[in-house]
Amino acid sequence: MSEHREYQDIAGILVVDDQAENLRLLSSILQREGYHTRPARDGYTALMSAYADPPELILLDIMMPELDGYAVCRKLKADARTRDIPVIFISALNEVFDKVKAFELGGIDYITKPLHVEEVIARVKTHLTNRRLQQQLETQNRRLQEGILAHEQTMSILQQRNQELALLHRMSQLFNSTLDWNQVLKTVLTEMRQLLNITATSFWLYLPETDKLVCQQAIGLGNDTLIGWQLAMGQGIVGQTAQTGITTIVADTRVAPQHYKEVDQKTGIEIRSILNFPFRTTGTVMGVLCLVDTATDRFTEKDLRFVEPIATAAANAIEHARLYSLAQQEIAERTRAEAELLDAHHELQATLEYLQTTQTQLLQSERMAVLGQLVSGIAHDLNTPAAAIMSAIQEIDRLSSKLPQQLQHTLLQLSEDLRTEYIQAYQYALTLQPQSLSTIERRTFVRDMQQILAEHGVEASHNFCSQLIMAGFSAADLLRFLPLFIGAERDDVQQSLVLRGMSQIHINNIKSSIQQIVQLVQTLKQFSRVEQSELSETQLQDDLEHTLLILRNRLHDITVHKEYEDLPLLTCYAAQLNQVWAQLLLNAIQAMNGQGNLVIRLKCLEKRNIVAEIEDSGPGIPPDILPHIFNPYFTTKSRQDKNIGMGLTICQQIIEQHHGRIEVASAMPGKTCFRVILPISKPSQV
Repeated sequence: MSEHREYQDIAGILVVDDQAENLRLLSSILQREGYHTRPARDGYTALMSAYADPPELILLDIMMPELDGYAVCRKLKADARTRDIPVIFISALNEVFDKVKAFELGGIDYITKPLHVEEVIARVKTHLTNRRLQQQLETQNRRLQEGILAHEQTMSILQQRNQELALLHRMSQLFNSTLDWNQVLKTVLTEMRQLLNITATSFWLYLPETDKLVCQQAIGLGNDTLIGWQLAMGQGIVGQTAQTGITTIVADTRVAPQHYKEVDQKTGIEIRSILNFPFRTTGTVMGVLCLVDTATDRFTEKDLRFVEPIATAAANAIEHARLYSLAQQEIAERTRAEAELLDAHHELQATLEYLQTTQTQLLQSERMAVLGQLVSGIAHDLNTPAAAIMSAIQEIDRLSSKLPQQLQHTLLQLSEDLRTEYIQAYQYALTLQPQSLSTIERRTFVRDMQQILAEHGVEASHNFCSQLIMAGFSAADLLRFLPLFIGAERDDVQQSLVLRGMSQIHINNIKSSIQQIVQLVQTLKQFSRVEQSELSETQLQDDLEHTLLILRNRLHDITVHKEYEDLPLLTCYAAQLNQVWAQLLLNAIQAMNGQGNLVIRLKCLEKRNIVAEIEDSGPGIPPDILPHIFNPYFTTKSRQDKNIGMGLTICQQIIEQHHGRIEVASAMPGKTCFRVILPISKPSQV
């Protein structure tokens, strides 16, 4: 079977010559090599054929009537459909042939008449190979650019979230470091205006003694004129927000009749978008945070979600002293989770760079071709833990946005005595680890908790107790903090503790996934021995195990039988031998088509040689093919497999360079066994 078959595709090769004899000769030469040819007798026919169905290569005669080869090439290179098709010019030796002009027009090579079959085949094969490699490189570059873009988008999101967390952290510190609320408000309004990039911000304080709102602080263009100005409850959008206690978003004040236009007149700025958020303490509105911008549709639900925790923290500054240490712990856990995610990302990036280096080596040397068949399995193994990490981070992000609110809400509901006990319970929950229980054990734990609560007059649902167990609590823990679970606030207490437990579960999942990635990277590095280019001692059993681990996604329904004897250390070039094991195992797996028995034997022969046997239960190798399997470019696979028949040839060369030999025995139908004999002594320099 010809090695050129891999370069044939539907479009084939367009042959252009005004001489029928030359067309027949060229078409015959190429068709014998497995290429599909299309003849064209003149330049116009060639152009129409190329435009209708672009070929992969064009052989173009120069001297043709009406439209010569130069003109045809110029039109081909001017059209986006055909400009990238390689063009080889054909010219007779006695014709005036301007090679410089041919190359300037975009030709990549030329062939002179009379034609030499070997030259035609060699040049066609060379330029088809270059064309295919160029297309592969373009595809790889495009995928790499897509990966870089996705990485930049992820980092942009992380940067935005870090800015928000940083602002929350600064506000928390400010609330605990000063009693000057004007300074607190000024800092909050300034930071929010800069981060959201809006026109102005202000805070309106409710005065119960006058039932009015006064502008306590304002930041932005013209907004300082509002400080000290008063509004009646219900007056304007600010007054309505204070009166109803409901967050308000106005997309366009021109269609909002409740907008108080005197505010625009006082500041000299026409406001279009408004976001008003009510500040509450002990259930009562104490003021309104007002964010405004001159653009319409400026504020979204995302902005509201960002403003809400800051506003709530400011309104509940008195309670914040007790919650501050807990909030710090939550921020630290979030920071650690993000750091672990970044570490995992760096590991993935390092692995990607390693795979890219391997890919470059594949293009430079056929000896590394076997690694290309392993990339898909490695990518699958990396994708699974990476997806788990991203899912866990998303859940941590979601839970962390709920937990501070739940903590504050729960503390506000509890009495002074229960608050102290609740804080102790929450701090205790930080030390717990989620329990791994069987179904029967979980049911027993639930019944124990339900019985304890029932004895104190509380009927608890299965879900109520099951979620506590998920967070790491036991029946003994329930008894320890029993007053928290028998009062009216028990649902709020349980929910905040469950949220904390779920966060810990996702953090543990991240750690486990990162360990999987590290293990896979270490296995891949051990297989390729990227840090070892000289002779070294190795355990052949370990090398085969690493190779099997990398190929595990290809095994499917194949049963692996291992018959290993205790072996001495082998002095060798381990990375090269790993290529041999991978090639032989891949051939065996492909021969069995995903099912059968794979036997691997390792033994020591007369204390001088190590023998490795790889036997498959596939259909066997026909007797007429068996003597040729180590010949260069010999293959029994179809061109769709993109195999050029060098795998076993390279294996034989590596074994012989180690002063060993490789043998094969096969029966039809039956088994195929490859036997590698290697001397234990040190081989010569490879």
